[in-house]
Amino acid sequence: MIYILLHKDIPVCVFELEAEVISAIFNRKTSDHLPLPLKRVIHYPKEFVKETLGEQLILNEEGCALLDFWLNDRTIPANRKNMSKYGTSVNNRLSWMLENHACSLDDCYWIRNRDTHLYWEEVNLYRYEQLDILTQEKLSEKAHYKNGANSTLGGELEKYWFCDVSDNAKTLYLCKKVSPSNDILMIREIIANHIYEKSGYENFCRYKYVYNRSGQIAGCFCKAFTSEKLELITAYDLLKEYNLTQQDDLYSIIVEATAKYGLREALTREYLDTQIIVDYLITNRDRHQGNIGFLRNPDTLEILSPAPIYDSGSSESMEYELPIDTEHTRVNGLYHTEAECLQHVSDLSRVDLSKLPAEDIIKSELEKSSTLSSERKNFLIKLYNEKVTYLGQRTRKKGDLRSP
Repeated sequence: MIYILLHKDIPVCVFELEAEVISAIFNRKTSDHLPLPLKRVIHYPKEFVKETLGEQLILNEEGCALLDFWLNDRTIPANRKNMSKYGTSVNNRLSWMLENHACSLDDCYWIRNRDTHLYWEEVNLYRYEQLDILTQEKLSEKAHYKNGANSTLGGELEKYWFCDVSDNAKTLYLCKKVSPSNDILMIREIIANHIYEKSGYENFCRYKYVYNRSGQIAGCFCKAFTSEKLELITAYDLLKEYNLTQQDDLYSIIVEATAKYGLREALTREYLDTQIIVDYLITNRDRHQGNIGFLRNPDTLEILSPAPIYDSGSSESMEYELPIDTEHTRVNGLYHTEAECLQHVSDLSRVDLSKLPAEDIIKSELEKSSTLSSERKNFLIKLYNEKVTYLGQRTRKKGDLRSP
């Protein structure tokens, strides 16, 4: 089957897909609109291009493999929780995505069969016709997992888009779900909210709990921050453009990459600093490259701002992994441990420690857990207080070193 990858109505690639991509052609004239990970073909043609015919770049085996990886990375992950709920039609996740034109509510890329004459306005999900209209009471009962709008949602947790209607206006939201045994992941999102609010930082996703019929925390949801005029570009995308995901100083590389696309370095540094510090305080161990985002104008390709900080709930698989302390806790982030992440913060005073939420606020959120033991709750409160103290000492020490 032959497909066309488009960015809105701009065709950027024609490819043939069987079990995998077996041939592909990029158009040099529209290459600026390629997904950033695929722009490696343009930067390193000797590695990925077999032949050039005018403006057409015919990809070699390595180039086809790069495109194949991008396509599969766009599908829902194989380790998605409760995959069986999605039905037999998504046993082949790639087929399900292609049936829904690989459309996303994070960006403006989509795919059509070469023989199907469709345009962006006909598949554009931002009109919301394909989304469920749900009240909060119905969120935890969501059953329409086959909804095509969800066929490109990444992440291990169950997720889906939905709309809320009030005063004849539709608002787009993203819901993610957990079993009550992992409610700490959702509680941590709300604790992060408290810290951002108290400290006066505005650019974050404001999450709300979802409860099941038994009154247990079963998920959380937040308002979408993308639109037809603002698409999400992750740090992973930026790093993949030049194959830099495994470099040492990822912090500086991300700052330079966003500056290349128009974002002031000071804004990127403030954004990275703030989320690293808050992640440290709440022990979010999952700030990987895909959980660091920026908002781009899909027409001009300029990065306009950091995305609201999202996905602070941490990783289920790392929740109880040791060690967990003020310095040595291992993370799935830009660096290997929390201490390494803090070492790269340009300004440790970004978060005013005197404005952090009081211990009783943290405790009140942890008490909402129906599964955490008292010992675990007490440990998390103690760890939070120890981290506040440790961060204060580090901040003062760094300030002393800067003094004349």
